[in-house]
Order: sequence, then C-alpha cells, then structure tokens
Amino acid sequence: MVRQNDPKSEEYVLKLSDVYRQILQNEAQIITLKEELAFLDAYIYLMKLRHDDALFYDVDVSDESLNDHLPIFSLQLLLENCIKHNIVSANKPLTIRLFQKDKSSITVSNNFQPKKMGVESTRLGIKNLEQRYALSGIKDGVLIEQNAEYYQTTLKLF
Repeated sequence: MVRQNDPKSEEYVLKLSDVYRQILQNEAQIITLKEELAFLDAYIYLMKLRHDDALFYDVDVSDESLNDHLPIFSLQLLLENCIKHNIVSANKPLTIRLFQKDKSSITVSNNFQPKKMGVESTRLGIKNLEQRYALSGIKDGVLIEQNAEYYQTTLKLF
C-alpha cells in the first residue's frame, strides 16, 4: 500500500500501530468491554482493508455494559476465528455481528460458510479462552452455538 501510494496507507499504518501497541503494552489478563471494542476497531479496520467488500462488521452493545470485563483479546480471537475458518469472498461475503443477548454477555456471530480445511482445527484458541474463564472462577464463560446458517460464541461479562 505504501509503495503504491495508496491513500489508505497512512490510516492502515496508524491502525496497525494501535494493534501492536495494545498487544505489546498490555499485561492485564482482563480488560473492560470498552477497551476491547476500541482494540477491535483497529483490528477490524485492517481485516476490512484486506478483504475489501467481502467482510461486513456490525456492533450493537449497550453503553451500560462498557465497564464490564472479559479476558483480554477474547473478542479479537473470536473475530480472527470467524475470518480464519470461513469463506470470505465477493461471492460469499462474511458478516460478523457483535451484540448482546443480555446485559451480562456479548455474542460474536457470523454467517456459517466454512472453508474446506486440509487439517482439522485443534480448537486451541477456544480451549485457551475457556481455561482463562475457568482460572477467573467463572463457570461456563464460553457458549458456542452452531447451525446451518450461523456460528456464534457468547462470552460472559463480569
């Protein structure tokens, strides 16, 4: 982008630095929903540039929940999984939604269009996230639902 003088390159570099800054500077194990959503803004910006018009993202979160907590980078992990495990193309755009079923949780949902993977997923990211909730003393912190139309993961806020 920079070499081609793309007008979006300056914003891309700024968002990329936001992502790396958060990763390198944050030693916390938990974070507020507000902070995690701010980090996601930078991350999704990078992903949307990469996938052009094939990736759609929508957030609908109550202001009341913004000071609630969750494990750091947990929503980023779920967004990354959406993109990693699903087809993202102009013919099959991927729509990712963040919303709340209730005040004490947040859900990441995407239209289900799985990639044909040569190697089966180890689910390591989800297993680690479940363990992080368990270590925080929160039972059933991660709930996964799937059908032919969507895949969604709900995380408890605390």
